[in-house]
Amino acid sequence: MIYVDLTLLNKVVENVMFCLGLVVDLCSRIHLIIFCKEESKEMIVSFHAKKENNRYGFICLDQSSTDTWLAICTAVKRALSLSDVAGEEVIGIGFAATCSLVAVDSEGQPVSVSWSGDTRRNVIVWMDHRAVKQAERINSFSSPVLQYCGGSISPEMQPPKGICKNLGQWLGGGWTLAVGEIVCNRR
Repeated sequence: MIYVDLTLLNKVVENVMFCLGLVVDLCSRIHLIIFCKEESKEMIVSFHAKKENNRYGFICLDQSSTDTWLAICTAVKRALSLSDVAGEEVIGIGFAATCSLVAVDSEGQPVSVSWSGDTRRNVIVWMDHRAVKQAERINSFSSPVLQYCGGSISPEMQPPKGICKNLGQWLGGGWTLAVGEIVCNRR
């Protein structure tokens, strides 16, 4: 069992009942942590809901933001059930996620980033390497701006993902967002 000391949190926020923290990790699992106020140390409840991966060769890894959201919902319901906590007792929720890139249209609906054209596949996972040439090109300019990200861009970072270069199209007025931005804006 893993325990976390919440003594300081309890002193700062006297009326806290439960806060949820979710982490979407690089293995496409949703980790859910429930922090409890009732005692200064409380068990962390963790439930893993796997998302389906869709791989093309070794360089392309895309997923579905809809699947991610459903996995988050499943993880929350399961963890609340395991810990015997009612949804009304939860006063806060926080998300942490990889810097994977999510593509949506102007209405917030998924836009394909997959070579298959499958609109459900609208997440370019951070470890996707389809943008190696774009990263090399960005780095070739030796811009001082690169000092803000460690001196160079990796194909795993969001800027070089190169949707229009690699898929031959752009998003048609849509948006690209981080996974954390998508899950924080879902209802």
